[in-house]
Amino acid sequence: VGLPEKVKATMTWARERGYASVLKLDDDSYLVSDRLFRAGLERFDYVGNFRDRNGKYPADYASGFGYWLSSRAVGIIADAPLTDDTMEDRWVGNTLNDAHPRPLMFDEKRFACTYPTGVESPRFLWTCNIGKTHIVLAQYPSSKFQELHDWYKRCYPNA
Repeated sequence: VGLPEKVKATMTWARERGYASVLKLDDDSYLVSDRLFRAGLERFDYVGNFRDRNGKYPADYASGFGYWLSSRAVGIIADAPLTDDTMEDRWVGNTLNDAHPRPLMFDEKRFACTYPTGVESPRFLWTCNIGKTHIVLAQYPSSKFQELHDWYKRCYPNA
């Protein structure tokens, strides 16, 4: 089973259980949950750090490491036919782009792939602008998660 099939099945499961929204994250992503809950994402149907369209597919789409879907977007994905696209993030973006009426989308740059681009040190990360504002930090190796979290709690003890 490919990633589009897994995402479709996940959205079907979420819809059947009445979820108001779904945040899809890869397992190499660090979520700053207090920022997520204050971000106001519920105003939108589809939120993520958007990539430019590519290949034969016409729509920009949220990078697959993480994106937010409203209940409306969840339903659209759950009901959508699968295509020949093997990239789930691109399939989701193009499926939502083709929906009528088109879902309200937001390119949220606080969802970011930050590792290994100069923020390998959690101490530096949480004191730089990225660490002070971002909601999702992606592509971290599992060996870094406890260190990331410990530094986050030191830098933001009231979070």
